[in-house]
Amino acid sequence: MTVFKALLKRKSGTLEVHEDQAIFVGDSNGEPKISLSLSSLEISVEGMNSPHYYLFDPNSPETRICVQDERILSVLYERGVSSARQASDRGKKQIRQRVLQVALPIAFSLALALLIPVILSFSPHTWLNKLVSPQDEKNWSEWIIPHLKKQSLVHEGHSAERPIRKLAETIIAANPSLQPFSWSIYVSDNSEINAFALPGHVLIINQGLLANASSVEEIAGVLAHEMGHVEQRHVLKGMTRSAGVFLGTVALSLMIGSDSAVQATQLTRLFDLNYSRQDEGDADSRGFYFLNQARINPAGMIEFFSKLAREESTPKLLKLLSTHPGSQERVEALKKLASGSHEALNLNPLPVSLSELRASQND
Repeated sequence: MTVFKALLKRKSGTLEVHEDQAIFVGDSNGEPKISLSLSSLEISVEGMNSPHYYLFDPNSPETRICVQDERILSVLYERGVSSARQASDRGKKQIRQRVLQVALPIAFSLALALLIPVILSFSPHTWLNKLVSPQDEKNWSEWIIPHLKKQSLVHEGHSAERPIRKLAETIIAANPSLQPFSWSIYVSDNSEINAFALPGHVLIINQGLLANASSVEEIAGVLAHEMGHVEQRHVLKGMTRSAGVFLGTVALSLMIGSDSAVQATQLTRLFDLNYSRQDEGDADSRGFYFLNQARINPAGMIEFFSKLAREESTPKLLKLLSTHPGSQERVEALKKLASGSHEALNLNPLPVSLSELRASQND
């Protein structure tokens, strides 16, 4: 005799399978036993999420005993119940169909989650430029900056801000494409040799850049580079790619778990990195042009990236360079731009000195 858990009209119990009959015994005391002859036994397969096997006598179809354990089919087949084989085939087919019903949406969602940032990285962003106005970006920055100030990541009225603003205004005044916008400049105490742009024509300069620059021209070169990002709306593109990666990671974490999702999104980061390198090259080219227009020696930009190329292997710069083209690669590209410039620059005097910027670090 083999025993399985069973249900009979919502009443729980057990099904005892003997050599010639199956007997349902209810869990409640005093309930009568229900027996079915194996010689006339039929089996139907029902259920949405998993197969449920209903045993019944065709002469009394209203009495149906439900068993979920598929092992009962093997036991019944061994006892000569021919319908057990057909029930087994139907159950397996139902399981396959259910797997496909579940797997296909997951596979589609997984593919979509991976493709979102890739598509956003490679697709033209002209539609996004029309959808999001410069004023929208300015509104975003007005929401972001207070949070950065609250966390002391940037400072209002930092002593280095005034000389940096003078330098930036010199570049802006010579380049009409930079003039329609209201620029905001902040200084961060971050020691990384870096500067970056935020939506809404916001530039943030790290103290690490001021401390490691050898000339004002180097700082001007970095400012012009970041202005190139702003003019080309790379910040908006970057936010879109980040949103794609974020959405993809959320979707994957819901489906396959957070750890697996983090590993899977590494693939999308490779595509994102490639696009960022293209943006960086474009920003270098535009920054070089801005410096020429402002009659500021672009050799400072070349020297800055040459310096990074010499120190590229140091841990301090690894974070910066991980999302930028190789510094030597940038140097060669800038030198090529310089060699193609046939106009001898009549350089304008710079509005600030390096000593002014250096003095601000001690305040």
